[in-house]
Amino acid sequence: MSDSQSGDTKQSSDNVDEGSLSQGKETTKNMSASLARSLGNLRKLLEERTSSSDNFIETRILQARRDLSESKTRVANLTRIRELIFGLQDGLISTVVLVSSVYGATADNGLTIIAGLAGALGGTVSMSAGSLLSSRAEKEVLQSQINIELTKFMDDPNKKIDQLISTLMTDGLTEEEAIAITETMAKNEDVLLRTVIEKELGLSLDTINVPWKDALVMGVSFVIGATVPIFPYLIMEGPNVVAISIAATGLGLFAMGVGKAKLTERNPIMSGIDMLSIGILAATAGYFFLGTFHDRILPIIMSG
Repeated sequence: MSDSQSGDTKQSSDNVDEGSLSQGKETTKNMSASLARSLGNLRKLLEERTSSSDNFIETRILQARRDLSESKTRVANLTRIRELIFGLQDGLISTVVLVSSVYGATADNGLTIIAGLAGALGGTVSMSAGSLLSSRAEKEVLQSQINIELTKFMDDPNKKIDQLISTLMTDGLTEEEAIAITETMAKNEDVLLRTVIEKELGLSLDTINVPWKDALVMGVSFVIGATVPIFPYLIMEGPNVVAISIAATGLGLFAMGVGKAKLTERNPIMSGIDMLSIGILAATAGYFFLGTFHDRILPIIMSG
């Protein structure tokens, strides 16, 4: 690369860095201005409350508590997206592999449907139980860590307070500000303990974890997913049923990917294609491997 090209590249990089820095400063400036306006409005309401009997602040605090409660519930529901996606995808893929393989080996709708329903039932029970047990284990581990942290606080509160001050300083506060905030929180033991746990462990005492809900979402989503590849075998016969079952599964996977993209803000088409490609690969592999080569595989297995 020539010196002039190198210089142009460096200049372009410098311009990008300067642009990003300028944008960051502008964002910080806007945030500071917004905070200043909000604090100014709060002070004004405090003055109005002092000079009248209207409960301005009480109303705002009550609304804020409602908003926080709704936000926590919404986040808790969104965290179950893992169970929803896991259950749907496993129900779709495992069942389509099962039914396409069985039909490929037997060409019998009845046996295929029975195998599919048995797989759906077994998968639902297994996935639900697994989700319940894993969620319980996670909850117990987190509670254990919180209890350990509380014990440490009781044994040596000075050390924990020093660590909290250090964390607040790392977040950007000055030493004086960190000490002042810690002193204010120390007036309420519950507030101080919650803050220490959140800063030390990144956990919250208000973390919503309901294992039975996780298990329910997992089980229901698995059943819904498993129904899609089985359904074509209930309404039609013939070799085309395999292709239709796989196509229905692919459509379900694509729709699932598009739905997930709305929550994750990804490209919906690419997300749908991502899910679709995995499902089609798994289904066709199961069909062609076991369905096509069962006459060679089974004798080997049976002969031991």
